[in-house]
Amino acid sequence: MISLIEHFQHYRRSLDEDTDSYLRSLPAGNFKRCFQDNEEKPCCSINIKEDVSGAKTYEIETSYFIGVDRIRGLGRSIIVEPKINTVDSEVNVFAMLFEALSDYENFKHLDGLYDINFDSEPIIVHQKNDVLTPFLLIQFVQTLAALVKKGLKKSYYRTTQNLESKIKGKILVKDQINKNVLKNNKTKTFCEFEVFGFDTAQNQFLKYVLKFVKVNLNKYPVELRAAISDVFNFIQPAFGNVSDCSFTKFSTREKNPFYSEYNHLFEVGNLILKIQGFNTSNKVALKRKIPPHWIDMSMLFELYVFKKLRDIFPLKNEAIYHRKFLGGKETDIIITSDNFECVVDCKYKPRYANLDPSLEDYRQLAGYCRMKSVYKILGKPFSEVIKGLIIYSDQNAALDIKKEDLFKSNAYEYVDFFKIGIKLPEK
Repeated sequence: MISLIEHFQHYRRSLDEDTDSYLRSLPAGNFKRCFQDNEEKPCCSINIKEDVSGAKTYEIETSYFIGVDRIRGLGRSIIVEPKINTVDSEVNVFAMLFEALSDYENFKHLDGLYDINFDSEPIIVHQKNDVLTPFLLIQFVQTLAALVKKGLKKSYYRTTQNLESKIKGKILVKDQINKNVLKNNKTKTFCEFEVFGFDTAQNQFLKYVLKFVKVNLNKYPVELRAAISDVFNFIQPAFGNVSDCSFTKFSTREKNPFYSEYNHLFEVGNLILKIQGFNTSNKVALKRKIPPHWIDMSMLFELYVFKKLRDIFPLKNEAIYHRKFLGGKETDIIITSDNFECVVDCKYKPRYANLDPSLEDYRQLAGYCRMKSVYKILGKPFSEVIKGLIIYSDQNAALDIKKEDLFKSNAYEYVDFFKIGIKLPEK
């Protein structure tokens, strides 16, 4: 397996002796994998060149995606880790997701966060390199916690009982004969009838998947276990009246928009069961089989920053995530709070701690700040300059954002453009 770092550009230098020798043995060509088959979102690219003398060089480039995959023709699997990982520290992707999903508003924006390929053979990785399974489990448990706060859905469901001295619904003749008449239970009647309650197939499926959370609690990083255990302990009592049933998948959809969380939980729950199907052994293994997958770290960073901004701007529409405009334009975040109106661009680029943002990023943000639709949202006259703010990842910055710090650091040579760093949680 070839191990790479996310958002890493490597030109004509060896990674290590074994990998270098292997890549130079391959024929010249470009080996590439794109996120959701979108050519504009390359996850990893390896370009092998050969000069007239037959000498080979290679160029490797990864983008804002982490994951494990096979690239056609390459012959080896590739694993891409978060770029801020060092010998002494490692970005805690799980803590980022857990934090982001502690805000219910982010449940509306999870589409496109990951790309999983179940059509390809699973890849064997070390347990510690299995980011996908705990990633999905955290997503499941946080979404389920939001549903439990709202309340599980009650529905009518059919049940059978051997009733004492009464009849309800329909008598099941075959069961009545076998279980009562032949056994001389003269006062009992075996009936099937409808009940209104929580013990529905939908809730039974959620309870079944929830078991995997409990089983896998000890596999989470130490600093996350307590938080996840607290959420699990909050959720579990809600399923006290729900029967234990087994599932391989769940296909029913919830049509009531008030309970939209169910459909997301069914989707994530089915993914968890599929992955679990690759690892049916009861033995404690150091390796796991997982499907090829990619996680969009730039999107996860946006969700993480949005949650942090929602902490200081909690009112409705004080912080607006990914508002779409005509022409395919889409802002990251718009802050509408009095005295803090601005357009926020989230950049998962640690180098901005020491360097000024690129001209391309400034132009993108400037374009958003000059849109008439943005002026309308903020209620500003066209004669007023709207502030632009770039929030970037910086492991030397604070874990939280404060209002008073938003406009402290002026961007070089630009009017009303600012930048601020935020530290990502570490393992």
